[in-house]
Amino acid sequence: MGGGKSTVADLLKSKLNNVLFTGLDRLKWSISGFDRSSEGNKLVAHLVESLTRTALVDGISVCVEQGFVKAEYMFPFIELAKELGVKILVYQIEAPRNVLVERLTTRKTPSEAKTPVSMDKVERNLDNYFNNKYSEAKVIDSEKHSPDKIVQIILNDLASS
Repeated sequence: MGGGKSTVADLLKSKLNNVLFTGLDRLKWSISGFDRSSEGNKLVAHLVESLTRTALVDGISVCVEQGFVKAEYMFPFIELAKELGVKILVYQIEAPRNVLVERLTTRKTPSEAKTPVSMDKVERNLDNYFNNKYSEAKVIDSEKHSPDKIVQIILNDLASS
């Protein structure tokens, strides 16, 4: 939350071909009347996994733009990559907590959202993320690197993988 994932994904989208860009935030607002409940989030997570599988099987690369607040949420994608024999690159685009909170408090609520995310929920998500993040990811600090620089780092990694 607030690290710059959407900005980076949008920039990457203009530089890559034959890539599906997906994620919970991209899909949940496509569901009319989406409810941010646990059940709603599980449904959207299942949809993201299904879309990812279908795209990969059909030869389309995938960028899952998602703040995985717990490492365990990454495991279905890691297992899928192993099963299909495809390379997976995992990045955590983050910033110091105080910077994330500042960004989140100034962010506009999406027009599709019924209510803004409460600061309690933001704090819980940040706690979950910093205490349980996926340890194998490449961490990129979005306070130190511009979105364009982050995109260049990712493109360089893709070129060498």
